[in-house]
Amino acid sequence: MRFHGLARKLPASVMLDGDWCWCADPFQATPETKLMVLDNICHLLGNFLRCGAYENVILCWAMHERAIIDEILGRLPIEGCGAEVRVVSLVASDDELRRHIEGDIRAGLRDEAAVARSFSYLPRYRDFDTELIDTTDLRPHESSRALSHPTDEHLACNQSNAEVNAEGTASSSSTVTSAGP
Repeated sequence: MRFHGLARKLPASVMLDGDWCWCADPFQATPETKLMVLDNICHLLGNFLRCGAYENVILCWAMHERAIIDEILGRLPIEGCGAEVRVVSLVASDDELRRHIEGDIRAGLRDEAAVARSFSYLPRYRDFDTELIDTTDLRPHESSRALSHPTDEHLACNQSNAEVNAEGTASSSSTVTSAGP
């Protein structure tokens, strides 16, 4: 995972990769499985937020529709836990995105259709009301640093309303993070 180092940069943190909640063979994107993965993610995030051992709860998942982010946020005990939320979208140039996806295809992690699908999603992230970080020229540890210590150097826009950080998997991932009590 490209940004796993972010969890090590934040105190008392736990990271959830949304793909871990949907690791199935064969992978099936049906209405039933989509509901299941959202339930899985919200259940785990809710438990992490309610656990006093964690100050930073990080969700990393490609959320290509704002409605997915809103659904997850709406189902979490954010106010009850006194959590603050920061929503970040990681974006990259077309060439960089293609390079990452083709590497995943060569590794057997994605199918050929992933390139076209990802390119169709990329413009959406720029329209979300999220903080954007361009990862084009960043190595994984630099992306983690940009997320844990945001600066104007890496931010395409800053809509942040919290002090905690997010991470993502692919260059076009949209991510949500929350801080617990």
